[in-house]
Amino acid sequence: MARPFIQIESNFFERTIELSDGAVLLTIKATAIAGRLESDGIVTLAQIKAQCPNDDDLLLHVDELVNSGLWSQVDDRTYKNLDYLNGHASHADLEAMREDRRKRAKQGGINSGKARATKQAASTTTKRPGSTSTKQAASTTTKQASNYNKKKSNVIKRNVIKRNEPPASSQANSLSALAFSQSVTPTKSTKEIATLLEKLLNAGHSEEDIRVAILTGVNTWTDHGVEYAISRSKDDDAPGTLTDTVEAAALAIEDWYLTPEPRDTAALPPLAQLAHEKLPHSVLGGNIDVLCTHLRQLATSKAAS
Repeated sequence: MARPFIQIESNFFERTIELSDGAVLLTIKATAIAGRLESDGIVTLAQIKAQCPNDDDLLLHVDELVNSGLWSQVDDRTYKNLDYLNGHASHADLEAMREDRRKRAKQGGINSGKARATKQAASTTTKRPGSTSTKQAASTTTKQASNYNKKKSNVIKRNVIKRNEPPASSQANSLSALAFSQSVTPTKSTKEIATLLEKLLNAGHSEEDIRVAILTGVNTWTDHGVEYAISRSKDDDAPGTLTDTVEAAALAIEDWYLTPEPRDTAALPPLAQLAHEKLPHSVLGGNIDVLCTHLRQLATSKAAS
């Protein structure tokens, strides 16, 4: 395994102070190449050209490193960093370390197998009837059987209840899915919400009224809670009420994010200022429908307080 990092001696910059910046960068890159390839500091001209494509003076920098004594020329296409092995393990050393690791891992597997075999042999040893281990095993089996029967009974009861409940309509299931798509998830399951909405549909509430109430925000997922949200959303459609306040705040926040710095929140409407205090930037600068849902909830909670 190649070293995950390279080492540079603490006096490296003093030793290279006479070199150009290009030559210093080149020897650092060459050290990284040698570390990855485990080449004991040897690099080829092709390798360093691939890592320095924009160095027009590459050959001059190579000659500079050779003349400084940091590098030596192996042949006309290969060079060696003479300081590499002072701070890095050789390929032979790394190979020996890997081999030692493989041997220790193999021996660990053998030891683990022996331990498992010994444990299994001990667990299968015949014990006399009436021994403590036999009594404990019998007690555990009895408890497991009792728990299984209880669970089976509960499952049967739930299935009976489910069979007695009429399935929710497609409209109720669609509205339930819409409720769970909002930023604030109801505390009940999708099936419970669908059953609740089915009752409201059967009671004469239209699908559109329920949909608007869900988008406006339902605080309590009960019959009366959803009916209150329906009546509130109808009242909100009148000019100057909650709908206008929320839309004005949302548009003000959207314009505020489009305004170049510096920006002042004091110029925003009160509800928009409250949103900047309470809501994260991911909501303020995100989808405007989600922002409106949060603004409605802020306005409603503020009015209630």
